[in-house]
Amino acid sequence: MDGREALGDGRADFWVVALLVGILASVGLLPLWPGSDLRAHDLQRLAQCVVLLLGAVVCGFACPSWSLRWTGLGFGAAALWSVAQSAHPVVAGQELVLWLGLCGLAVLASRCRAESLWVFVMRGLVLGAGAYALIVIALLAGALINAEPLHARSLCLGFDNPRFLNHCQTVLLPWLAWCTLRDPQRGWRVLAGMGAAVHVGLAILCLARATGVAWAVMLLVMLVAGQRQLAWRFVACVALGVACALLLFDLLPWLCGQRWATSFVSPTELGSDHSRGSLWQRAWQMFVNSPWHGVGPMHYAAEVKGKAAHPHNIYLQMLAELGGPAVLLGLAWVVRTLADGWRSLWASSLVAGQLVPAFAAVVAALVDGSFSGNFVMPLSQLLIAVSFGALLSGLAEASSPVARSTGRSAAWHFFAVALVASQGWLLIRAAEQVQRDPPRLRVESPQPLIDNTMRPRFWLNGWI
Repeated sequence: MDGREALGDGRADFWVVALLVGILASVGLLPLWPGSDLRAHDLQRLAQCVVLLLGAVVCGFACPSWSLRWTGLGFGAAALWSVAQSAHPVVAGQELVLWLGLCGLAVLASRCRAESLWVFVMRGLVLGAGAYALIVIALLAGALINAEPLHARSLCLGFDNPRFLNHCQTVLLPWLAWCTLRDPQRGWRVLAGMGAAVHVGLAILCLARATGVAWAVMLLVMLVAGQRQLAWRFVACVALGVACALLLFDLLPWLCGQRWATSFVSPTELGSDHSRGSLWQRAWQMFVNSPWHGVGPMHYAAEVKGKAAHPHNIYLQMLAELGGPAVLLGLAWVVRTLADGWRSLWASSLVAGQLVPAFAAVVAALVDGSFSGNFVMPLSQLLIAVSFGALLSGLAEASSPVARSTGRSAAWHFFAVALVASQGWLLIRAAEQVQRDPPRLRVESPQPLIDNTMRPRFWLNGWI
């Protein structure tokens, strides 16, 4: 089956694929943007809002009729109830609209069915990851040649916190490993392998614990599911990354007689929870105080307490902000999708098709989400949404490889109009908010003192 049979209308197909390629390339290339008056997180958030509006428009034209399950409708109703009960409904609505845009992006990604299309789409990811890796190597080489101080943070380009890069790497690596196997052109396979090695090396340099745990669980799941070809290629990429880290970050500095002036985190901090215990306890208390509708989307950031505007756990965050019913409905749909994916993985031991890397990437993201803010940051959100859409497309291809759309339902027209209108509103809101100094949700939003660290959520200054 070729791409035209998988997608249908050629002109619509072109825009779907082009947008997905651009989105994935931007994940690696946007942090390399040469200069901006905005901090990295705020620039990436604004770019994300533009991407989501473009995705909504393309989705409305290119996607087929589709039906939303009762769990999805129930989740939407519960989320709207939470918005209505929140202290700042407009801010809560802004968060909900952002998630709606990400869902639209996943629907758009699910439109691509043929593996050949996903190989092409993922070249955008390989291009971004490869360009990022080359710039990191060039910067390190320049510092070594000029005997400049070595700073770990300086190699995590375009991110206000190296952890935000690690969130992307969690989802990035399964796809790069797949590209080293499935891309028909050797040059792209080599670039994917190089990008994977450098990104693993950077994760090791930053002691990315949550990312490491996510990769380990993902590897175990893939082995148990019988997907050994991708699993062992993933192991090879990690091994190459370890060698890369030893060469670039240990051996070469030692040979040049240089030491790291600063590291991102000390190995002695590996056993620390970095205040996660108190963040999780606060989220749980919010849920206990308001178990049915929560405090409202984004409203974990409504009280300037603790060390973060989100609890570093997506499940506790949803419980606190949306309440129990919404979480149960949302998780029921996610678990069912993963169960369908697991059954499909068992049906074939081959790595062909996008279902295998998509399932691996989604599992890794869900594990990482137990310990980090990967579901909060703009670039990792885009990667997760596209990966989930790829999982849905793989499931659809496995169940009905020749199915084609026969028309659009009234429900689809309503969803498409609501999606475009909501993302347009979100971009207008973001364009207004980004003009504030610093960018923030409301004029009245608390601002950190000069010596205080920003606490990101929607913007880098994430407090409501």
